[in-house]
Amino acid sequence: MRSSAATPSSGTLTDVSGPLFYDAGPFNVANPTPIPELDSGPECNGSAQPCDNFALTVLLPSGYHAAHPNVAARATLSWNDTTGAGISDYDLYIYKGTVINTNGSKQADYQSASSANPEIATISSLADGSQTFTVKVVPFTPTNEIVHVKIELLAGSSVPSPSPGLSGSGPGVPRLCRQRASLTAWASHPLVPIGRVKRHSATACSAFRMAAPPCSSADFRPLSGETLSMTAPHLQVYFGSRSHS
Repeated sequence: MRSSAATPSSGTLTDVSGPLFYDAGPFNVANPTPIPELDSGPECNGSAQPCDNFALTVLLPSGYHAAHPNVAARATLSWNDTTGAGISDYDLYIYKGTVINTNGSKQADYQSASSANPEIATISSLADGSQTFTVKVVPFTPTNEIVHVKIELLAGSSVPSPSPGLSGSGPGVPRLCRQRASLTAWASHPLVPIGRVKRHSATACSAFRMAAPPCSSADFRPLSGETLSMTAPHLQVYFGSRSHS
């Protein structure tokens, strides 16, 4: 019996479309590729080496990537094992553009090829405009299942607007804070010295790096001569205007 093609066979994912869903199968012919140490990707060649193909188009409006720099699309492949023994196995491969038959030499751009159910692959680095992909399901060890695929857009975190009273905020924008506290106030946080550290009192040092600093507007107060500069993902503390023996 021949496997049924994806239904529907294509779809367009946009910022307003919501998730796409399709089914494929039932699958009864195994395609245990790629072959380890020989192939870079699956071998897909008609009914002898079956692979299901879904034509995916991702269409994003102008400016969407700038507002959502981490935008991605996630494909989830799942199935119910007809044997109840959990021996069936399907893999998920995603190629840029239109890719139908393959001989194993072409590595997928995104993939999830394990023994897990579901298999989940994420298309990253999406851009504004139209992009096309081929989503392939490979029946590595089928037992006559119908598989289900869900494709959804992940907007990711947006770029925040500058906060009132700050010169800038958001990813990659340095922020200055000032602290009215001795260095011992940070004793509960890991401090790693960087560069030269001279002998100072307990309230000063030349440079320290702190992992995951709790920097909030309520924690810092202006104090002449003590400047604390935070840049993600580390914190550097400078007390440069005081002299100590």
